[in-house]
Amino acid sequence: MSKKKGHKNGPSDISYWFRKEWRTVLLTTLGGIIYNLGLGAGPWFEGQLAGRFADILDGRAAPSVMIKTAAAYFAVIIVVQAARAVKRLYVRKFANNTGLRMKRMIFRSMLNGGAGAAGDEITKAVNDVEACAEGMRKALTEIFDTGLALIVYVGMLFRYDPLLALICTGFSPLAMLCAERMKKTVQTRTAEAKESASALNSAVVDRVNNAVTYRAYGVEDVRREMLEKNFSDFEKKSIMSNVWETAMTPVYKVISTAGVIFAIWMGGRNVAGIGTAVWDIAAFTTFISLFLRLSTKASKTAKLFKSVQKAGVSWRRIKPRLSESADAELPIPEKSGVLSVKGLSFAYPGKEPMFRNIEFTAKPGDIIGITGEIASGKTALGRCFICECDYTGSIEFGGVSLRDRIADKKHITVAYMGHSPELFDGSIEDNIRLGDDTDERGERLEKVLETVRLSDEIEGFSEGVRSRVGNGGIMLSGGQQARVALARVLYSGAPLLVLDDPFSATDMKTEREIMDGLKRMAPDSVILLISHRLAVFPELDGVIFLPGDGSACVSDHRTLLETNELYRRLYSLQCGTEEVSHE
Repeated sequence: MSKKKGHKNGPSDISYWFRKEWRTVLLTTLGGIIYNLGLGAGPWFEGQLAGRFADILDGRAAPSVMIKTAAAYFAVIIVVQAARAVKRLYVRKFANNTGLRMKRMIFRSMLNGGAGAAGDEITKAVNDVEACAEGMRKALTEIFDTGLALIVYVGMLFRYDPLLALICTGFSPLAMLCAERMKKTVQTRTAEAKESASALNSAVVDRVNNAVTYRAYGVEDVRREMLEKNFSDFEKKSIMSNVWETAMTPVYKVISTAGVIFAIWMGGRNVAGIGTAVWDIAAFTTFISLFLRLSTKASKTAKLFKSVQKAGVSWRRIKPRLSESADAELPIPEKSGVLSVKGLSFAYPGKEPMFRNIEFTAKPGDIIGITGEIASGKTALGRCFICECDYTGSIEFGGVSLRDRIADKKHITVAYMGHSPELFDGSIEDNIRLGDDTDERGERLEKVLETVRLSDEIEGFSEGVRSRVGNGGIMLSGGQQARVALARVLYSGAPLLVLDDPFSATDMKTEREIMDGLKRMAPDSVILLISHRLAVFPELDGVIFLPGDGSACVSDHRTLLETNELYRRLYSLQCGTEEVSHE
């Protein structure tokens, strides 16, 4: 029974999402029906106005008749546009609510279902959700705005002259057939442009990240030439893609509206009394107006099919992640506890140990600094606390093995901020909350943003916390990316925080402010601070120094200054002093 519910009537079934928003769907339907039935009134009134004007010119009617007709037309327009406003408002509300629910399920599925939470993977999932929600919105909208409208227009055309209506409406299917035949060419050019854009993006990132290395090895000019080739290839393929995608749209529209020639010729014969029907000026004007609106609507059906097709592809990708179990309650933060590390050692397969026999204890509220030489194992040590490194020894939190605690999906024990923040192409808020909607007022969100010193900067963004960050946080500066990732860690409320170089792209003043905020925001958490910047180390409760030879010095800042020459030299180079006192 549960299987049936989860599959046929659950989130993996499209109808589930429409049932969830049945009120908004109902209001959208009512607005759509009234609006699109009223669309047929527009051409009719236009024809009546043309007829009244002709009657006035011939002296068969008084101007007051046209005024009354215009007033009635105006009243109908108000009702129709009000219905349109209701439809547009509630169909957008449907898409927004559906998108939010889907994102929440996706976040929870990916974070708690063992699928991982890499930024690229979440970006793809979020983009798929948005494509699905947009496809559902367009499908719901176009059922009325295209489907019902076409039925109304075609019905009225056939009422005026069946033969002429059949001839004129035959051009729209012809335009659709041409669009279908050209679809493969357009898709090929678009795919080539996307591949070129991806190659260019990779080349730019490579050029930026490895600029110093290329300069050191004397291949900077070669890499620059390769980057220029990427730019040139992208430019050519992008232009070709835009040409094929944009140039064909007017062609399809011309084909679709070609029937107006027959409408004018045969319609004129009808007015003259020698055609297939007997018309007056009002009927002629109404028929032409109806046909032009019909051809415009028909030309948009290709876009609708494309959007729905794209949504279908995205739906098939995210469907396995959508289940009611994924929408269960989020894990809650574990209670504070003592972190106890004994005999912690790690080595990559076939390599010498990065570090050996690290032992220390940290109580709630302690901040332990981890620093050392380049490639000494600082990041590897941090990843041991999220059990992503196959370490030996033991790590216990609150008297229980950290491996066992992390395996418990009901509680959050560790929150990890990696050296390269995993941000996905969503809003700042989405990147921090990760599907957690318990903070309805946003008080906790506001608090963490203030702690990481992002509040003032976000106020300057066009959409505030709802501003998109781009894949990997490309729309943000390096410092902002790091602080969004830090805000995510703090928002989790985990009692053990592992922060890998959180201050790398911040100035000293901001570093100091964030450090003070960390102490206030997480007074009962154990914080492991991995950093090559030692300015705040005098304030920490302990320091783990990795010299890079496999050993590890576990002490405090003062003692390390007195006993470890390498640590003292690093601190002196950064802070300009070798004084032991840090008051």
